[in-house]
Amino acid sequence: MSAITTSFSRHEEAVPTQSRSNPDVPYNIAVGYLRACVTALVVAHHAILAYHPFAPPPPASLNGGPQWWRAFPVVDSHRWVGFSLLAGFNDIFFMSLMFFLSGLFVWNSLERKGNGAFLRDRLLRLGIPFAAVAVLVAPLAYYPTYLQASVHPTFTDFRGQWLS
Repeated sequence: MSAITTSFSRHEEAVPTQSRSNPDVPYNIAVGYLRACVTALVVAHHAILAYHPFAPPPPASLNGGPQWWRAFPVVDSHRWVGFSLLAGFNDIFFMSLMFFLSGLFVWNSLERKGNGAFLRDRLLRLGIPFAAVAVLVAPLAYYPTYLQASVHPTFTDFRGQWLS
């Protein structure tokens, strides 16, 4: 048996292709295609949320409850029942599959880097972009929701509702 192993099984032979970061570590093409497919499903799912037939009406205010605008930021008046099939299909499996796929690579990374380096790398790769998006991009992304909900929109009023 070959010394080449996959990241999820020590007993299977991997396809001997090169990884971009480390040429000694084999790249599993099937897992790469699965990751790409799940990513495309996530993008499609979020793209159809505005046209989902069961989406709630636009809110009267960002402060009022229930705050469905967080899940459905912009809701279009034109909807199609076919999108409920795609959204329902995706809701069944795709978040658990994404967690499963990310878990495939955690153990090897922990063994290779150690606990401290692994946590530092996760913080740098995930924490800093999350903080930047939360501070800069999220208000810009939800501003159209405020414009849709407000009768007399002003930036000062949006800032007050956003920070409340």
